[in-house]
Amino acid sequence: MSAQDPVQEPAGNAAGPADANELQAWLDWARQALAAGDTLGRLFQAELRLALADARRLLLIALALLPLLLMSWLGLSVLFGWLVYHYSASMPWAITGFIALQLLCILALLGVAQSYRRHLRLPATRRHVQAFLEGARHVPQATDH
Repeated sequence: MSAQDPVQEPAGNAAGPADANELQAWLDWARQALAAGDTLGRLFQAELRLALADARRLLLIALALLPLLLMSWLGLSVLFGWLVYHYSASMPWAITGFIALQLLCILALLGVAQSYRRHLRLPATRRHVQAFLEGARHVPQATDH
């Protein structure tokens, strides 16, 4: 070998500092993924318990909806229809008022049921998964040398 020839390193050379840093980054990411998975599991369990409690409330509202509709049909709607008829002396307006009161009652109960139904979609768990996936997109990628 002459003095001008470049020095060649042996093929079995240990990994350089860049490779060690990349390996450490992947290990850190794996630890964070395990911690996030554990947190996600606990969050899912807690939110599932809350969702089941809301599902029971939603069932009770559905059961309460039927008798309430019947009582409303027989009581308040008849009274409201009679008042409309009394002031307008028009049977079509009385029937329209009667039906309108029924629809307002139904819409109010469906609005309450909708708020409980939102909790059944596990919103906090979804946000946590999205945040984890967003963080996973920013993990350093392996480079080919």
